[in-house]
Amino acid sequence: MAVADIQAFGFREGCADIVFDDGVRLRVYPVDLEDPIDIRVCVLSRSDIVSAASPDLFWSEDGTQGELAARLGAAVEAERKVYKAYRAKRIDEADWQEKFRTFWKVMIRCRGILGTLTVGALPTANSLEDIGVSDSV
Repeated sequence: MAVADIQAFGFREGCADIVFDDGVRLRVYPVDLEDPIDIRVCVLSRSDIVSAASPDLFWSEDGTQGELAARLGAAVEAERKVYKAYRAKRIDEADWQEKFRTFWKVMIRCRGILGTLTVGALPTANSLEDIGVSDSV
């Protein structure tokens, strides 16, 4: 999975929202937006939730930690690229504040979860409720 596989990204409905070309959606929910931001849960879904990870637990009905890590890694790379574009002045300040800053603030905090997922080290939860997720998140 790569940044090129991302169709759209931004911050909507209280979460960083990434849509991939194949229709899969990754949503990253912060606990709140106060600095420093803490991540509550990352949720991967098609029509239903496929997998989810909190900083402490992983749950999946149809996927692995590596598969979620691949999607989350592409989203983190998108965050890095948009920040580099902003720092290089290819994104003006008004667009940065309006369209990208909150997405960046949430996604930059996903690097720890990404590292843990990449090596498959999160303990497995028995249910979505165990990691604080309802079917509607």
